[in-house]
Amino acid sequence: MLDPQIQYVTVDGITLAYRACGIPQRGTMVLLHGLSECSAFFWRPLIRHFEQHYRIIAFDLLGHGDSDKPESGYEIEQQSALLRAAIHQLGETRIILIGHSLGGIIATRMALDEPSLIEKLVLYDAPLSDKPHRNFLMFLQRVPDTALFLLLSALTPKPISKIFVGLIPLRWATRAVLWRWRVPYNRQQLNEEFMQHSVRHSSYALMESARNAYMRHNVMQELRQLQPVTCLIVGEDDVLLPEWMARRIKHHIPNCELYMIKKAGHVSLIDQPVQFNAALEQFLSKNI
Repeated sequence: MLDPQIQYVTVDGITLAYRACGIPQRGTMVLLHGLSECSAFFWRPLIRHFEQHYRIIAFDLLGHGDSDKPESGYEIEQQSALLRAAIHQLGETRIILIGHSLGGIIATRMALDEPSLIEKLVLYDAPLSDKPHRNFLMFLQRVPDTALFLLLSALTPKPISKIFVGLIPLRWATRAVLWRWRVPYNRQQLNEEFMQHSVRHSSYALMESARNAYMRHNVMQELRQLQPVTCLIVGEDDVLLPEWMARRIKHHIPNCELYMIKKAGHVSLIDQPVQFNAALEQFLSKNI
């Protein structure tokens, strides 16, 4: 399956790339990918399943894919504002917002910042947390190399960290992290095509996005203020979002459903597309 053609939207001098397709019979889905991903490849199973009934807009996040890669602007609040402005510029006023991992953290911020824009919120393998140290301790237990990276990036001044990150071979480092995170769950799927779409980012943007999402952004205390009906879709073997943590997030969101995907990790849509799409379809059909 070919990905939809790349298009561009510019907000306050920042250009974001996006792909659009589908028929808005049942509404518009906006898709926000995860760290080190892009709008191509990672959403293919969802697009194939839903494009006959929904308009689908998949963005490249700032610093990723074909979007601009500036040296600043990676704070979650700034990314929320940028994406909301881009969505309005594309003529959308009411959307189904689906975010994976980092994209889920940004999507949550967007729903809190502008609830009238979000009809339904889907958080897909999105490790929300209330305290930076909780994320660090969880990463230390499950993926210690990631914990060390986050700690060093949080403690190192930006000019120095930028030089340091620039010395790390991008492809090698990305593959090592994906292997450690078990992304995808079936490691035989960590093939050349997967890797090609996993290294289309700036190393500095990757570090800044991770630092802001996992070590600086505290959203748990605000989850009770979420207004859109919300769905969590989580792989049972997600190393970054264990089931106890997913259930804790669900407990904090007023109108929330949780779907656990069997034999899936941190990219449950790629790992188990049939299960994932069935869960999403069930959620959407129950909340028309």
